[in-house]
Amino acid sequence: MWSQIAEWSIISKISGLGSIIVFIGTLVAFIRKNQIITTVTSTKIEQLFFTKEKKLYVRMFKFFMNFIFSVLCSCLIIIFFYEIKISSSIVYYILWGTITSYVVLIYVSYFKIDVFDRLLPKANKFIVVSIIFIFHIGCLFSFIPGFLVATILESQLSINFNIIEQLLGSIIAILLTITFVNICFVALTIQTATQLLKKYNKYSEECFYIKAKDNIKWYIYYPIDNEYFLLGNELHIEEATVFRTKQRSEILSEKIYFLRLLRNGEESIDYHI
Repeated sequence: MWSQIAEWSIISKISGLGSIIVFIGTLVAFIRKNQIITTVTSTKIEQLFFTKEKKLYVRMFKFFMNFIFSVLCSCLIIIFFYEIKISSSIVYYILWGTITSYVVLIYVSYFKIDVFDRLLPKANKFIVVSIIFIFHIGCLFSFIPGFLVATILESQLSINFNIIEQLLGSIIAILLTITFVNICFVALTIQTATQLLKKYNKYSEECFYIKAKDNIKWYIYYPIDNEYFLLGNELHIEEATVFRTKQRSEILSEKIYFLRLLRNGEESIDYHI
């Protein structure tokens, strides 16, 4: 029996190593082909000329990197909680910290004037909200690892590291749980951060446009294909009444204006590139 287990272990290691090599090779080829690093670090004017597919690749890549980082942190948290023998009472406090901080962040992000606006200066308010957000992330990504470790410790489950099937089964179960939960938590964190940035960003709108000979502004919406862009006569595409297409080379040969509308209603910032 032990010879069969050893043989299965060797085969699984070889096949697992081969799968990892294939995955890494595919990932490297994908990054090189789509120039992910250059794309992720691109400026706003560079992103203007991205296709919808390329923008989707960027969002997927950023989400994937955040997810990988969260899984690594969760694994480290599991090891830390296991070493300190975390109790269920501490996990209970982590859960309430997660819920309370999330409610506060939702309140701050969706209400135009909140209690922090009335009591604190603008700079201090941003610092306080940032601390609450960091605290929320810490509690959010610590709850499930703490719950798993506390459950294992208090139920006195024992894992025999000499039995390969039991060890692999436990690792796979924990990784699957962490993977599913972290996908949801990363998406929730991005959504919360986006709402907070919308509130604390001093610009309500940012867009690019070019001027025709008659001084009419043509706002650049997005590329239709690799050659043509869709333009309109209004800042928002839903309000536009006149549309036109223009070649990429023609747009690049003209002055491109960058318009920033201030949230406080003051005069907008408008300059050309």
